[in-house]
Amino acid sequence: MTRVLDRAREGSSGVLVLRGPAGIGKTELLRSVVGQAPKDLMRLSCLGVQIEMGLPYAGLHQLLRPLLGRLDTLPAPQAAALAGAFGMADTDADRFLVALAALTLLTEAAENHPMLLAVVDDAQFLDPATRDALRFLARRLEADRVAVLFGVRDGCTEDFHAPELPVLRVGPLSDEDGRRVLARSGLPLAESTVNRLLREAAGNPLALTELPLALTDAQRRGLEPLPEMLPLGERLQEAFLARVRQLPHPSQVFLLMAAVHGGGDLGTLDAAARHLGLPLDACAAAERAGLVGIQDHTVEFRHPLIRAAACQAMTFTERQAVHRALAEVLTGQPERRTLHLAAATSGTDDELAAQLAASAARASRAGGAATAVGALERAASLASRPQDRQRYMVEAAESAWRAAQAARANALLEEAGTLTSDPRCLARITHLRGSIKHASNDPAAACRTLVEGALPVMADEPDLAGTMLVMAARGAFVANDAETMARIGRMVEDLPLPGEHPVRRLGRRLVALVDQDLRVPEADTIAEHAEPATLAWLDPADPQPWVWPPTLYPYVLGKSARTRTSLEAAADTLRERGQVGTLPMTLAPLVALEIATGRWSSALANGDEGLALAEETGQEGAACHLRVLLGWMAALRGQSERCRELVQLGLAAAAEHKIASASAIAHWALGLLALGEGRPEDAVELLEQVVLPERAGSHFMLAAAVLPDLIEAAVRAGRHQAAEEYLCRYEQWRIGAEHHYFQGLLDRCRALVRRGDDCDELFRRAIDAPTQSPFELSRSRLLYGEWLRRERRIKDARVQLQAALVQFRTLEAEHWAQRTKAELRAAGGADTAAPDAATPFSGLTPREMQIVRFVGRGMSNQEIAAQLFLSPRTVGYHLYKLFPKLGVTSRHQLRGFSLSL
Repeated sequence: MTRVLDRAREGSSGVLVLRGPAGIGKTELLRSVVGQAPKDLMRLSCLGVQIEMGLPYAGLHQLLRPLLGRLDTLPAPQAAALAGAFGMADTDADRFLVALAALTLLTEAAENHPMLLAVVDDAQFLDPATRDALRFLARRLEADRVAVLFGVRDGCTEDFHAPELPVLRVGPLSDEDGRRVLARSGLPLAESTVNRLLREAAGNPLALTELPLALTDAQRRGLEPLPEMLPLGERLQEAFLARVRQLPHPSQVFLLMAAVHGGGDLGTLDAAARHLGLPLDACAAAERAGLVGIQDHTVEFRHPLIRAAACQAMTFTERQAVHRALAEVLTGQPERRTLHLAAATSGTDDELAAQLAASAARASRAGGAATAVGALERAASLASRPQDRQRYMVEAAESAWRAAQAARANALLEEAGTLTSDPRCLARITHLRGSIKHASNDPAAACRTLVEGALPVMADEPDLAGTMLVMAARGAFVANDAETMARIGRMVEDLPLPGEHPVRRLGRRLVALVDQDLRVPEADTIAEHAEPATLAWLDPADPQPWVWPPTLYPYVLGKSARTRTSLEAAADTLRERGQVGTLPMTLAPLVALEIATGRWSSALANGDEGLALAEETGQEGAACHLRVLLGWMAALRGQSERCRELVQLGLAAAAEHKIASASAIAHWALGLLALGEGRPEDAVELLEQVVLPERAGSHFMLAAAVLPDLIEAAVRAGRHQAAEEYLCRYEQWRIGAEHHYFQGLLDRCRALVRRGDDCDELFRRAIDAPTQSPFELSRSRLLYGEWLRRERRIKDARVQLQAALVQFRTLEAEHWAQRTKAELRAAGGADTAAPDAATPFSGLTPREMQIVRFVGRGMSNQEIAAQLFLSPRTVGYHLYKLFPKLGVTSRHQLRGFSLSL
């Protein structure tokens, strides 16, 4: 633990999770570290309290309370989110933006001190919103003078699950140390008693401290046998329970109030005690017994097990009375008051149910979706009318889904569906069930669910039906179900919506796409209408954006530029708002377009960011697509091992979740890798998986994009008849003469396959055609150069090969560059492409590339930190490292830098 502090003081943040059973000494270790820490550091702390798990951000507020005076120094969106989360303003609070605000607040406070130490004990009892925020924060501490220590008790139903954080397991004491602990009690203990306690306590310090106090004097002296021992946790609980029950009854009631109140504020507890008629000194006996302490007008339990024992010692009726008393005095704290009223109420109470639902809505707005679930479930149990119970349960399911609790959401939907037969409510249930299936399991099944659910409400609720059908269309695309996509397109066209409504336009496009009649005027304008509003079809009941068009749809249509610009703007907006959960689904199609159009450095930066966020937020569909897309780019760059690793991970997830579109890209990537490595037979086999129906990676739309690569592979493998057949198919798929990009690829394929007198003209048209991709242009030049050399036009061949080699090296397409270099050498040409001048970004990490891009826009470290969910100091640290890599000495020299390559 001291190493963690040392690292933080040196400028490298440290995080450590202390784990162990109750009483093993975690709290004492944390106190020891704080006590031994230098006096000039800044200390913050919070304690997880079980009763406060229903209050979103209660723990985070406790931790950051000393820093709230700095709130106005945060970027405005972060300040507003944190104020909304803490009830200081009536604003929505995206949970990731709240976490980013906490990160900024901590790291900037550390700038004014040698270091900042944050200690979080009993983290398993933190409210879910705080738990998520602190995990998010801890993962992003890099070059900040901040140390964070967590204490987590094993063996609880609740847990602080953070496998990515370093863990120190606190082990038991030795017998020698155990004897020292027993001796400190000052009680007369016979040797037989000492030996029995050492054996039963198994090195647990709390057991060694508390168990002697629970024994009679005769038992301690060895004059009477010790009681039959229970398992350690129960034994400690029984020991504390025995000590609580020794108190006068008013003191037991006061302890119960302190336990269920959570905050321990003495003024509130005294007021509730007066309401119950307790004597003024009700707390004194508990304090004298060493069960609680009072500091700064706050009652603090010596150990969480004492809090549990205080609750266990009293009856249900007594607990209800305490909750009612606290509700009476907490008039200024509506959220806590409502929770206490709910705990004190038996039977139904529609007014209280409505209050709980309102409280849940506020919790959701503050980013506490997980907290809202429990409040809405309790509201449903209090409601007297079936329709109200159903409404609350559906809202609880929606909150559970936003909190990534898919199983809980499905269980709530199942129960809600049995309560009433209202069509709109049933459609809402189906909508959410389909969303969960799409993101969590089977997109084809999700598509069927959503289409069936939309049918009954198409006439009366066209907007809801349209939202469901858009999501279903994405499911059909992902599942490679062209027939269903066409059916959905026709259903969308039949919705009673205005003719130019974006959903109606989408329906026409779907039909055109599936029919492969892409020469109609409407199809020609598909990507031209790709404004952000239609790109991100956001469903308020679903935490993920249903981005349309997906993946390579605009690329296949030859309309990438405007779509890419719109997706970039959408991603920037989401970053500014701190909407981390919605970024991966937007970044995936952006990365696909950037790879296809040669913006590889930017694609790597965005793909790395999107994959990390998708894994962090449990979005397996987006993570799967991003893995295979990054594998696709690795194939183009000749990074064989990385390609296979990413693609295999993607294929495993694609098979499990039936994500046909990701499987298609994975096979495409492996086929391109084989083609680049000079294994054309393997390339044909892999690429046919995408193009031929019923194969493992087949996809009705992506097949069009794969055909040029398959045609080249077939020609190189000597399979000329197959190449001719695939060329005929590509000619049928082409979008029309006005799409010059695909016309250029078509001319290249014709020159490869037919090898007639017009080959020279076809190759020239291929390299002169407007192109979306410098990679494809370089391939056309390579193929043209190879043909020219075979035709003995050596000088012309060298020109094309030299130009191809320069571009391949700029792109860092290693296999293709080596092949071009060999061909150039065979043509007697010299390699004049400078290897070291390939690209200024070659040595940068994906994160550094993102930072360069934002600095190039003139953004400050704080603005960049907000975009990338980092601390400003970490941004500065990365800038310091990347300056020498780029040969610059100041950020001003990065102005105008572009990551378009």
